[in-house]
Amino acid sequence: MKVQVTPPARQDIKNIETYIKEEFDNPTAAKRAAAKIIKSAKSLGLSPYKGFSAKGKYGIDTSYRILVREQYLIFYEVNEDTDIVNIVNVFHSKQNYINKLFPGFQYEYDIDEENLEGE
Repeated sequence: MKVQVTPPARQDIKNIETYIKEEFDNPTAAKRAAAKIIKSAKSLGLSPYKGFSAKGKYGIDTSYRILVREQYLIFYEVNEDTDIVNIVNVFHSKQNYINKLFPGFQYEYDIDEENLEGE
């Protein structure tokens, strides 16, 4: 499959690179991080379903899949009709990526209230 990186995903990678370069004063690490993300994204052309389903993981009605590359999450869609993998966004795992992609989404937790009160 062909891999296409959308403009928002390109900007995400650029932002990650800039952040590492400026925050840690390490341009080499910044370029290396960006290169690893791009390499992982390109690998989806050969194995488009190696990432997990966002719908299955979070219960969100979406076709997005997620590939984890170290501390980064690559959100993408597979279009079998066009034989294209679209890289949609890239986030650091500590970012609030679900609310950025799906504003207003609320997790539904299955919590046993009795266990919250302590023992």
